[in-house]
Amino acid sequence: MKQADCLSLPLFGSAVILAGGQSRRMGFDKQTIRLGEGTLLDQTVEQLTGLFSDIVIVTNRPALYDSTIERNPQVRVISDVFPGKGPMAGVHAGLLVALSRYVYVIGCDMPQIGAFFIAQMIQALERLLYRPGEAPNKEVSPPAGAMLKRDNGQLEPLNAFYHKNLSTLMEDRLAQEALSLNEFCRTQPFVWLAEQAVRTQDPELRLFQNINDPREFERWRSETADGDDHAGLLTQTVLVRRVASGDSCLMEDQVIREGRLTIELNETAVAILYTLPERWQDLAVGWLMTNRYIADFHDIESLEFVPDLVNEDNMCAMIRLKPERRTETEMTTVTPCSLRALSSNRITSLMQQLEARAELFRETGSTHNMMLLRYDNWEMIDHCEDVSRHHCLHKLIGRAMKENRNLAEELLVMSCRVTASIVEMMAVAAIPSAVSRSAVTSAALELASVHGIRLIGFARDNRYNLYELGE
Repeated sequence: MKQADCLSLPLFGSAVILAGGQSRRMGFDKQTIRLGEGTLLDQTVEQLTGLFSDIVIVTNRPALYDSTIERNPQVRVISDVFPGKGPMAGVHAGLLVALSRYVYVIGCDMPQIGAFFIAQMIQALERLLYRPGEAPNKEVSPPAGAMLKRDNGQLEPLNAFYHKNLSTLMEDRLAQEALSLNEFCRTQPFVWLAEQAVRTQDPELRLFQNINDPREFERWRSETADGDDHAGLLTQTVLVRRVASGDSCLMEDQVIREGRLTIELNETAVAILYTLPERWQDLAVGWLMTNRYIADFHDIESLEFVPDLVNEDNMCAMIRLKPERRTETEMTTVTPCSLRALSSNRITSLMQQLEARAELFRETGSTHNMMLLRYDNWEMIDHCEDVSRHHCLHKLIGRAMKENRNLAEELLVMSCRVTASIVEMMAVAAIPSAVSRSAVTSAALELASVHGIRLIGFARDNRYNLYELGE
């Protein structure tokens, strides 16, 4: 659209949400990040509907948004003209169909919408377009848009305004494979907002934080959740008839959400795992390791997660392994770590820490609870709850592998029974010892003796059993 034609459009009114990224680091499509009963993108749409009359979602999976369009008539869904070319291709596609001269652009993985910052950018553009005492000059090129330039020179091209006419210049860049949105913006006459002006209301610049991997997502979720909100993301409200002492009443209760992970190796399904629907990547990596498909995280050539469009709690892990990897890991005798050095007070404290973190168990009574701590300072490194005790440990081991941690330096603390299958997983991962509030089986003790693993069971009420087998 030429500038003269563009002048017939309102100055502001359209907002574009970019939802077409490849989400490689996240491990699953960021468009599907759950937040309560909806997705993070649903929340973004809801916030933007109060600020803009026209909302455009740019995505490579338009079928995801049928219900969003039904609920929000001002929402349109389109796909890239230049698919697979990164954020600039998404901005370009949005500008082509926008219904205003200036278009607000944000990513689907940016959980913070700042109305004050949007107002700052609009005011900055209006000051240039409508100078006091001067009539608008149609011959002068308008500003390219408005965005934040940090004090160190870094640009924030998402959470910014773009002029609709930039689509022509972007198209030329995309055709030439010059795909950097940052470099493009540096060559255009944007209105640059200063960092300090934003920090007055957003000291940590959270407006520009995005969620790139599962750890960032979990950190953001824990920082923004109030009380039991984390549990709320993984539970479902159901109606039950509560019967007690012959009386009954209809009431609401919480049940845990259980999902299914299908693992495909080289396009062949090899396992179906029923689990709490989170930490998919940790689960897949831990399962591969304990089932001796890989020796370390770098044995994986590619790992892609494809959500089930019918059931949001189900996921498929499509995995390819490097042909030159070591084909099978072996259970080894781990270096024993003396549990005699653990005092009764220390063990009681560890079990109290574990119980305090059992948020989902308190809500539903449906989960096992585990954590890993360092021996040298008793610092908790990772914690997990899951409907399956095996997958709980898979997730802990998987994350440790991704972080290249030495599990021989860590202690496993758990709420569940210690069975031979748990000890076998510990042996493969070289976890030297475990403390549990529950029982230990005879087969677990025999296997622990073979591999030099030390076990404590029934750790509760200031007492515990230190098993001597194999000492």
